[in-house]
Amino acid sequence: MYHHLELMSIQARVLYIHDHAGRITTINEPTNQPAPRFFWGQTVAGSIVRFHSDVPNHIIHDIIQFLNQGDSTKRLPNVIHALEKDREIRDLWMGPAFTFHETVKDYTDATLVTEENKYCLEPGFPTLLSELKFRGPCFMVTENNMAVSVCFSARSNDKAAEAGVET
Repeated sequence: MYHHLELMSIQARVLYIHDHAGRITTINEPTNQPAPRFFWGQTVAGSIVRFHSDVPNHIIHDIIQFLNQGDSTKRLPNVIHALEKDREIRDLWMGPAFTFHETVKDYTDATLVTEENKYCLEPGFPTLLSELKFRGPCFMVTENNMAVSVCFSARSNDKAAEAGVET
């Protein structure tokens, strides 16, 4: 089993493409959208931090200093302030990450999306239908031959996958 920091490092590598220096460059998706300027993955064992390849070194230095200082309630505002010195922040995303150490084998109503049943995605999930070759495996729950909820591989690499869920 992996340690918390190893898992967070794996998550960063699933989410983003890194350059030779370990900086993030693009989101790990076929569209190659630019990665965010900053990734901060916090665990009970510490944090994993990644910076976009275009973040200036002096900003990185300031942020690392803030992250190593005491009061955790001031870390995020200080990081935001440091990033805004370089340029405006337009988006902020925060959310949990989960790991599953055992596979549940109980029956569910979810069905693997195949060539034969992928038409069920068309009414509610046409974008996913067009991206299936990059999003597999994909499972769906259907009602009246229409997918009403889907779970798919949002991003993946050879070590892990990031699950995407839409309802």
